[in-house]
Amino acid sequence: MQEVIEQLRHLSSAENFLRFFDIAFDEKVVKVSRLHILKRFFQYIEQQKELPRNNATAVLAVYRCLLQKAYNDFVVSTPAEQKVFKASSLRDVSLKLVHRPEILLLGATSMGRDLAGSVATTLLTGLTAHCTELNIDP
Repeated sequence: MQEVIEQLRHLSSAENFLRFFDIAFDEKVVKVSRLHILKRFFQYIEQQKELPRNNATAVLAVYRCLLQKAYNDFVVSTPAEQKVFKASSLRDVSLKLVHRPEILLLGATSMGRDLAGSVATTLLTGLTAHCTELNIDP
């Protein structure tokens, strides 16, 4: 098993994992869902009841199937529909980082838009969305 971990340790992106496991993929799908694919992949690994013992090839085959399944989830669906990352848990963490905020900037990703609304509602504050330019008076 240590051999498998060593092989995977050097992979740093969804694209690297997909190439390592020789899984054909659409760049557009991965561009939008790369973190979601990896998170789902690791969720599937955690759910796996039992892995083959003392057989790195068999473990890699199981991992390949799980990664293929994770990737396919986002071929037929969106990150917002899959809800891999829960906005409520991200909101709770974000709120711990916010101390008397005047401005909080979040990315306009599907997760950022979801999180922004949740944080604004919890803080009982306004929300400006879809800005292409922002000027802040000192």
